[in-house]
Amino acid sequence: MRQCGSTFRIREEPIAMNNTKVLSIMSQHRTNDTVRNTTDKVDFDGPDDTYNPQNWSFNKKALNTFLYGLTTLSSTWASAAYSPANDIVAKEYNVPTDIAILGTSLLFLGFGFGPLVWAPLSEVYGRKWTTVALCFVAALFSFATGVSSNVSSIMITRFFCGFFGAAPIICTGGAFADMWDATQRGNAIVGYALAVAAGPIVAPLVGGAIMITGILQVSIVVLEAIWISESYTPRLLICKACQARTETGDQTLRTELEEQTITLYASFIYGVFYTSLASFPIIFQQDRGWDPLTGSLPFLALLIGIVFGSVLNVRNQIFFYNHRWAARTIEKSIPEARLPPMMLGSFFSAGGIFVLGWTSHPRFHWAVPTRGAMLVGFGYYTIFQSALNYLVDTFQQWGASAIVAKIFLRSILAAAFPAIVIPIYHKLETGPASSCFA
Repeated sequence: MRQCGSTFRIREEPIAMNNTKVLSIMSQHRTNDTVRNTTDKVDFDGPDDTYNPQNWSFNKKALNTFLYGLTTLSSTWASAAYSPANDIVAKEYNVPTDIAILGTSLLFLGFGFGPLVWAPLSEVYGRKWTTVALCFVAALFSFATGVSSNVSSIMITRFFCGFFGAAPIICTGGAFADMWDATQRGNAIVGYALAVAAGPIVAPLVGGAIMITGILQVSIVVLEAIWISESYTPRLLICKACQARTETGDQTLRTELEEQTITLYASFIYGVFYTSLASFPIIFQQDRGWDPLTGSLPFLALLIGIVFGSVLNVRNQIFFYNHRWAARTIEKSIPEARLPPMMLGSFFSAGGIFVLGWTSHPRFHWAVPTRGAMLVGFGYYTIFQSALNYLVDTFQQWGASAIVAKIFLRSILAAAFPAIVIPIYHKLETGPASSCFA
């Protein structure tokens, strides 16, 4: 894939104006008296820019279409490769055929739930690596099915094979929309639909050899990693924005996707934080046998971490943000200067969850997991506060609406995450369960 071009175009979007009045200018023509309270957006270099997937050569589009079709074939292949083994599973593990056939049903259940996660993910991280990474995980679960020693393992691995294997089925349609215009897309989707239909027909010919399915998936993943090009326009523009920031030194240059990602990440951390809160009774009362009153005292460690986080954000304002502001030649907010505490907090948040989970056993002194709780509070608050400042600086007059969107998303995640804490922690035990969220 061709790297970001050496030139770039900036779209100046005055926040108080309608988007139809957007003025496209080159960055070097910005003036101090006209550029105030704006957001610099990086765009393609005109309608014929070959970095735009719509302008790729036909051969490049055809190669990507073929590889995405193969990826889809591997997923649908996995859905049917198990069918000839139903009787073998029933006989080998002494279960009714009705139970054995659940291996197929559960995979399709994974196909149903997977897209709810992978479709939004592909619109944040792009089509290529979302597909490649998740197909590789699906292949690992295919191998896990082949070496399972009991029927429960088979059912679990089949579900997750479908859950992760749903990614190419979803991402492929998006990739075709990225590359092909409406006059050509229909023909491309014919090949995609052929792969979807052919997989379940061809797969049973291997006679239920699940290991062959895993080998096929890994082989296609290797081809994808080498030959597929990223086609998601917002992700490509992020690469272009990175180069623009490097070449000009103007750190305000960014894309809309980068702004949206901050909201998504902060909301996710908010959900993980409430998951940590729900895990405290398990860690300190069930694992350590503390009474409810004593078991609630470690929440104070979270508060101490939050206080330290607030100190860091204040110091960032005084010693970093204000310094950057004073060095500017134009009166303009600097959203990216709000992010250093978030960068630091992301490490402390994940590390704190690891410490909190893996030191819950009574053989560790109580001060160790409470220090982990303090790190969680510190990391959560720095991320939360940095994201809030970033959104207000970015959207300014529309800051209230941006915060509303963030509150809505974080509240949904905070409502969903704690509901799964108890079953996950009881099933996996405290250390591994904490690792999942970290």
